[in-house]
Amino acid sequence: MDNLISSLKTLTLDFVERVPTADFEEVEDFVKERERIVQQIRKALEGHKSAEMYREPIADILRYDPVIQARMEELREEARQHLERSSKAKKQRAAYDPSWTPDAVLFDKKK
Repeated sequence: MDNLISSLKTLTLDFVERVPTADFEEVEDFVKERERIVQQIRKALEGHKSAEMYREPIADILRYDPVIQARMEELREEARQHLERSSKAKKQRAAYDPSWTPDAVLFDKKK
């Protein structure tokens, strides 16, 4: 159990050092690895009678969550702005793109 909490703390501290420059892939990798370790800790604590003794080290790790969440929000906002710009550009291009095939020929017959 101590090894799991230690590896979670190491993972978290390493990521917090890189968080200002972390891109989406790094955040995603961190979240996946963290979730894996947290699941292992939960399984280990299910049958553990002295789970209270691990409360403080886990709370110490959780105090870094606001920093991590702030970076995740920044990345989400960047992605939203990028999608918005792409959507606007697509609409502007569509206004100038012909909706008909330029090679088509139209014949109008008189009755």
